[in-house]
Order: sequence, then C-alpha cells, then structure tokens
Amino acid sequence: MPPAVILSALVLLSSSPEQARSTGAVRLVVLDSQGATVSAAKADVVCGSAVRHASGTAAGVVQVAGLPAGACKIIARASGFSPAEQPVNVKAGDVVSMSVTLNVSSVAEDVLVSATRGVDEQTFWLPESTSITTRDQMNGRPYSLMPQVLREEVGIEVQQTTSAQTSPIIRGFTGQSNAYLVDGVRFNTSSWRSGPSQYTAWLDAGMVNRLDVVRGPGSVQFGSDALGGTINVRTWQPSLTRGRTVVHGSMDAVAGSADRSGAGNGEIAIQGSRAAIRFGANSRTVGDLRAGGGIDSHAAVVRFLGLPATTYGPALRDTGFEERGGFAAGTARLDARSSLSGLYVRDSLTGSSRYDRIYGGDGVFRSGFDPQTLDFGYIRYQRNNSIGLDTLTATVSVNRQKDGRFEQTRPTTVFDHQASTTLVRGYAIEGARRVASRHLFSFGGELFDEKITASRAQDNPVTGASTPQRPDIPTGTTYLTLGAYLQDVTEIIPGRLIARGGVRLGRYTFDSVADAAFFVPAETVVQNAFTYNAGLVASVTKYLNATFTTSRGFRAANAADLGDIGLSGGGGFGMNPSRANSLGGLVGTTGGTDAVSTGETVPALRPEVLYSHELGLKLQGSRMSAAVSVYDTEYMDSIQRRAIVFPTSIVGQTISGFTVVRQDAAGLAYIAQDARPIGTRVNLDHARIQGLDASAHVNLNAAWSAAAYFSTSNGKLLSTGENLRRMLPPMGGARLRFSPSGQWWVEGTLAFARTQTRMNAGDLTDARIGGNRTRTSIASFFNGSAVDLGLVKSGVLVSTGETLAQVQTRLLGTATAAPVFTTGAGWVTVGLRGGVTLHRNVTLTVIGENLTDKNYRVFGSGLDAPGRNVQTRLSLKF
Repeated sequence: MPPAVILSALVLLSSSPEQARSTGAVRLVVLDSQGATVSAAKADVVCGSAVRHASGTAAGVVQVAGLPAGACKIIARASGFSPAEQPVNVKAGDVVSMSVTLNVSSVAEDVLVSATRGVDEQTFWLPESTSITTRDQMNGRPYSLMPQVLREEVGIEVQQTTSAQTSPIIRGFTGQSNAYLVDGVRFNTSSWRSGPSQYTAWLDAGMVNRLDVVRGPGSVQFGSDALGGTINVRTWQPSLTRGRTVVHGSMDAVAGSADRSGAGNGEIAIQGSRAAIRFGANSRTVGDLRAGGGIDSHAAVVRFLGLPATTYGPALRDTGFEERGGFAAGTARLDARSSLSGLYVRDSLTGSSRYDRIYGGDGVFRSGFDPQTLDFGYIRYQRNNSIGLDTLTATVSVNRQKDGRFEQTRPTTVFDHQASTTLVRGYAIEGARRVASRHLFSFGGELFDEKITASRAQDNPVTGASTPQRPDIPTGTTYLTLGAYLQDVTEIIPGRLIARGGVRLGRYTFDSVADAAFFVPAETVVQNAFTYNAGLVASVTKYLNATFTTSRGFRAANAADLGDIGLSGGGGFGMNPSRANSLGGLVGTTGGTDAVSTGETVPALRPEVLYSHELGLKLQGSRMSAAVSVYDTEYMDSIQRRAIVFPTSIVGQTISGFTVVRQDAAGLAYIAQDARPIGTRVNLDHARIQGLDASAHVNLNAAWSAAAYFSTSNGKLLSTGENLRRMLPPMGGARLRFSPSGQWWVEGTLAFARTQTRMNAGDLTDARIGGNRTRTSIASFFNGSAVDLGLVKSGVLVSTGETLAQVQTRLLGTATAAPVFTTGAGWVTVGLRGGVTLHRNVTLTVIGENLTDKNYRVFGSGLDAPGRNVQTRLSLKF
C-alpha cells in the first residue's frame, strides 16, 4: 500500500467516526526552492473562524486533522524561510495532499530561535536585541577562528588573549558570564575561569549554519551564566528527501597573508527519504602573526626595558598554532510524527602559546595551552502533535573539554604543567503547545552532571625531579545543575500587541573531595536561584514596533570560583575564598597594589544577580530594517577579584606549588612569578551598566546595499565610582556592498573604536591592557629573561649601555610603579572584499582587511590585531 494512503488513513482514524465524516484533513509537504524537504516546518490552517496549528516532521510533512469542510487557507513557515500562503479546499471525510515551496527569507524576515527556547520567531516581534550571522555572511568575513565573524555584529567585541583563543564580549560580559549553546545545548562548563576564555575557539566554522545572538540576560531560557547575552551556534542538520537519495558536498581552501595561514575543509551529505547524514573534516595551520606596522605595542621589551616595539622583528613570536577536527550530523524519521537527530564534534588545537605571558607582556620563558581538545555531541528525539503538545523534545548530551596549561619563568626554573578534563553529561526535556491561537506555552527542565579530573606537576630541569602539585581545580570535583522553566507568549491584540514572560528555578551543587596532601577540604556548596523575564512588543505602525523587556539574570558561582587556586594572566595569582579564609585573609578595597583592608573576613560566595531593563524600536520594511535599544543593568553581588590583606605574615608559605616571597606594609602578599598581590573572589555590592546598541541595513536599489552598527556601554561600581573591568569603548562599523548580479559582488568595510578612558585598576595592571610595571618587575625581567634573550650582558642593556638602575629611572623616574598605558587607544580600519562565481559550482572570495596597516589592539586582547591582510577562499560544491 502506498505510504500516502497509509498516512491519510491514520489521520482520519485519529478522529471519532462522526468527526471524520463531517471534517477533513490536510497532508502538507514543505519543500525548499531546490525541492528538498524542510524539516521542523510549521503550518497554520485557517477555515473561517476555526484555526488549527501543527508542526512538521523531520521529513517535512505537516498533518492537520479535524478541519471543517470548505475553503481554507494554509500558512507554512520554517526557520530561515519566508512564510508561504496557499488556498486549500477541505473535503469532508477526505485527506487533501499538497505541497508548498518556501523561499529563503530576506534580511527583514530573519527568525531567531534562542530568544524563546525551542520556538522560532521573527526578530521583528522579539522584545530582545538580537542579531543573526548567516553562513554566507561568515564566508565573506575574515576569520581564522569561528567566533571572529561576530566582530561585525552590533554590541560584540571578540577579545583574544592569544592567537588561538577567542572570547566574545557582550555588553561588558565575557567568558563564564555569557551562555554559549550548540543547537540549543549548553556548551559552558563549571570549570570556565573568570574573564576571557578560549573555549569558543574549539567550535569550527565548517559545521555552522548560522549564529544567533541575543543581547541581555537569558537566564530563564538557559540558566546560569547568561548575563551579557546568549550565542547559539546552529549547525547544518541534513534534511530528508522525497523518495530519492541525494549525495552532495563541498570543499574549501583558505589562505591568509598576515599570519601565513592555510586551511582546508570538506564535507559530504547523503540524504534519503528516511535518513540523512552529513560529515566533514577541517585542518588549519597558522603561522606567526604580523601585526599592524610590524610592531608589538605591548611587548615585554617595551614594558620592562623601554626598547622599540620592533625589537623581536615584524612578526609576533610563537603565535602560530594548528587546528584539526571533524563532525558528523544525522537525521532520521522514525514515524509520521517523530524524528531523531544528532551531532558529534571533535576538535583539537596544538601549539597555542599564552602570548601575553611571554614576549607579548610578562616576558616569561614559555607559557601556553596544551592539551586543548573538545568532544561534544547530542542525540535529540522530537515528537509532534502528541500527548496534548505541539512538540515534545528530549535531548541527551555529552560535553568533554580537555584543557591544559604550562608555564616556565626561565629555562633553569621549574616547569609547571597541568591538565584537566571536564566531563558533562546532560539531560533535557522541553515541550510547547499553542492554546486558543493566542497563547504559546513552552516548558522544560535539564540536568547537567559534571566531573573534573585533573593532574599537575612541577618538573625541575636541573635535577630532573618531578613534584606533584595541587591542580587549579582539585581532581574529583563535581558540579550538579538542576533547572526547570516555564514561558508564555501571548497575542493580546493580534498583530498589534504581544506579551511574553517566563520563570525559572535552579539549584547548583559544588562538591570537592578531601586531599590532605594538597590542603583540599571536603566541601559542599549549594546555591539556589530564581529568575524571571517579561517583555512587550507593540506595533506603532505596520513597519515600526516598540519593545520593552525586564529580566533577572544570574550566574551561580561555579567550580572555578569555588575551587580554583592558581596563576592566571588576567588576574594574577589567586585562591578560592575558603582557602583565603583559612589563612585569616581580609578583603582588600581593590584588586591592585593600592589595596588596603576593608576589615571584612573573606566570605563565602553567592550567585551573581542582574536586573536588566531595556527599551527599543525595530523598523522593518521591504528595503530597510533597523533596530535601536537602550538598556540599564543593575549588577548585584558581582563576583570580582580583590586583593587579600593578611594581618600576619605568610611569607615562606607554599600555596598550590607557589611560594609567598614577600609581603608589604599593607599586608599584601606576592609570589615570585607575578607582580600583582595575591587575590580572591568576593561578591561586591552594586554595579550599574548602561548602554546603547543600534544597527541598520538598507537596500538602496537592486545592486547597492549598506549596513551600519554602533554600540556603547559604561559600567561603574556605585559604592566607590570605580569603573568595571573590560568595559567596551564606543565602537561600530559600516559596510557598502555592490552586487549587480548573482555572479559577483564587492564590498567596502569600515570599523572603529574610540579611545577607552574608563579604566579599572585591574585593567591598568593587566599586561594585555595597561601593562603596569614596578621596580621589582623591571629588575626581574632585566636579570632574567632579558639575559636569556641576549639583551642584557654583564649587567648592562646591550643596545643602550644602561645598568638596571638607569633603566628603572628612565622608565619610572622616582615612582615605584606606573602603567605603560593609561587608556586603550582608539582606531579606525578599512577593508575591501569581493567574490565571484568562476563556474556553476566554484566561487572565489578575496578579503582585504586593515588595508592601511594600522597598528591597533582590540580592547582587552593580549596581542595586536592583524596588519594588512589578504585572505582568499576557494569553494567547490559538488
């Protein structure tokens, strides 16, 4: 019996006999412009006053039963496509089979999945500030690591401590303070450290379909960490065909001039009517980067010796790395209503140095990341129109992140190396139902069970001895996350006023295993959090919407906050609050050398809490789209670094393998490897962040289009007026594109950032930003690494003939300490890029960036940005 006949019979049998005789049904197949089925499509069928809603299967089939006989219309829609409307004549007791073709949506019709979890919605009707980066846009932008494509999105800065690391900053928040997702599955782990982190660099661009960004808190949808915003990496899920098997694929070859890089990736998809699979592999080799002007503005020789920034030559030493990886994704239709999909990603980076700790700032002999390995995967079951729900989804995921670091101050000093593996097993369920045509309810819950295994040792190159040490986060540490949420989207006035709201409850449990050898206590910390959001979208005119959101975000103290002891480049040497408390430490007023005691004993940590209020306007027309939003963020109990004041001497004590070598009159203690005082993390009282995001896109005519974006933010601690760390300067950019046909295009680009004068004390001491230097740190480099590099011989700086005392006087005068930079320099860059179709299946893209060879640094980064750079991409589809 033909499958269509069987499906038609099932639809009619699902109704009562009387209903089946008086009503009819529709079986709709949703296709794209190439004739392939569109998975997860949805349809509304309107028959007079009766409205029915249904979701499709992975095979692109939408079935709607119980329709009154007569003339109706069906509206089909899917993520990334423009809605399509088609009339249908429903017959009593019969099933009408039909198909509809959806076209890819224009800019003004973009949809976003991350704002309301598990639900696709048009951005025009979302109260949040959002942006989307499509695959085509990614291919037309310069990047070596996937997150770099976000540099041209409003309100986002992509910080890089080193060339193999990327950490997007959204509204002043980065690393563990943003939520990162892969197809809606949580990518963050509890071992992520404060400040910028390298983990998003492990996600290769080859598997990505698009990037969805929601600015502002997303804790109701995705739990802890979603303070600044949410980035959802959406991969290509292969769709099913209509009865035939299709095999196709692509290959890309990429080369860059500034870093002498080369990359290649390829993929193959096999699509059938019941199952489809897509798999690919990537390889990238990156050489030492040549920064703008061939100089290194923050080089250690500039900071500690005052030598020219070209001393090491035109390239930044040891900034090369290699990346290898692959992925596999699949979809299978189980029956008419249910489907199974999955993804597995493997990625590995090698040769990644910590540039700001070596030549680019602190001047140690060697420092870097190794190993850096990701294994990430999930299996997702989805069933439509079942047990009273439009959709029901269950997901099981595994996220294994292997992170290692090493450092050696001089060739003859100990080599410190450690590796940790965070294994996360995740379980999530979510459902959605549209009620009475005006309400869309969604709900869900998740559990993430994390375990950290770690090891660390210090090797003595002189004696050959290897001594085990306490890892930053003790081995055996576990972290359990439980959460449940409920959301509702309501059309108060259809087409004019939409309201939404949601709530979440969360529970977070940290456990460490006692290890007397390393002074690790058995410790359990439980945190509970409640959060909410609410939003309104009001139609002012057909083309203009006004938006408002209010929400409460939170970030529970994670395993790095609660268990970490060690040395980081951004904050210096730190210890967890319980260890600081056991040593009798008091909280300092700042995180720098000017700190004095507040008299408060170092307390236990609480979750960070954030209250955000945002107003906006969104314009959407046939030729133009634009959005502007202003926000006020009240940041409560923010976890920040503070120097520890020790009332009694702790000089000589060894803490996690590091010995305290001195303590000043204020009670601040120091280790030999860092010029900053030992610190810890504490909850501070109240900070306020205010800012603006604005963007616009316009099609000037059939060939010309333009886009522009701008953002600014300012954050302060209210009790002291102190600027918050790493707040972004005012920044933006513009693009002008000429595309007279589908065969070729050319685009000019401009990007800029104003000078950042609102610096935090931690910014000034950070080697990546202010580069503070002291007489002690100058002496350490002069008598250490400078000797090893041959810059100092017999106590004299070779190039100038100066002694140590003379260098100290030239750099500091009579002061004991001073930063090299007191502001973050502003900059403007221009670029030109274009693409051409060489053959039906072959395209060439050439991207020129920083054409004036401007030397500049993205604020907070640990190395200068690329100088004049040409990147070429040759793509073949088959």
